[in-house]
Amino acid sequence: MFPALYDSSSIRRTKSSHSVIALLIVIDILRKLIADSDWAKWLDFVSPEFFDVVPTWGMLGETKSLIASAADRKKLLMLRDDLLAAPQFVKRDDLDAGRFALRIYFHQIMNSESAALDIRASAFSRRANTNGEESRVEWQPAPLTVQWKPDFLDGLRGLYSGFYGNDRAVFQKSLDKLGLGPAEPELRRHFGTGDQTDVAFRLSAFRQSFHDVFVACKKHRLTLNAQFLPLGCYLACLYSHLEQIGGTFDVRAEFLAVMKPSDSSPSPSSTKRKKST
Repeated sequence: MFPALYDSSSIRRTKSSHSVIALLIVIDILRKLIADSDWAKWLDFVSPEFFDVVPTWGMLGETKSLIASAADRKKLLMLRDDLLAAPQFVKRDDLDAGRFALRIYFHQIMNSESAALDIRASAFSRRANTNGEESRVEWQPAPLTVQWKPDFLDGLRGLYSGFYGNDRAVFQKSLDKLGLGPAEPELRRHFGTGDQTDVAFRLSAFRQSFHDVFVACKKHRLTLNAQFLPLGCYLACLYSHLEQIGGTFDVRAEFLAVMKPSDSSPSPSSTKRKKST
């Protein structure tokens, strides 16, 4: 998907002339962002339809912010340290890398106004303690952060609260707030079926589901918030990491753990080591 973004003739067919130059600037910045790194495959969720439903100038602003954040290690360390000091992470000896990444993902949406986006497998490691035994999992993300915009964050929080709280009214209201109302069927397929206690993650499935959402939005002539760009990158990192681990995960348990900051007791293991289909 991602290489198609560089087809300027395709862009000119789908964008009005006044935004073509700005859009090409966005693409050039994205090129520089992913140059000589493995971020390219995590940005592969950005299909041509994404550029049809997200305002060009908004994308330019988000892309410039991502570039700037890559040089701001001080902010990254502050975000990481604040997160690790939260009640949901103080007692985390029982967390493996997969559960840790899931909990980080939800925490940085539900309990924070900013997020460190790097939750790839390469950002997590176990180090031996003084006895030569493996210690708890540590998180050392690369510097790439986002400051969530209040309206976008409010809608995103409502979307997750409505879904995991089985509150259709809140879910629908949040869809509308994010401008995704007509794309509800595609969003529900993205979230998946069942109670979310036995979820397998595949990056290819994520890319397809995000693409389907963008296609539905284009069909209904919707305009989306440009922060779907960093959100998509954040999700792609999570999916790739959990797919690499394999098995299935109790996603609901990790969401609920994040929503109960006063409860720092270990939760039941939410990684099930069985081959996913």
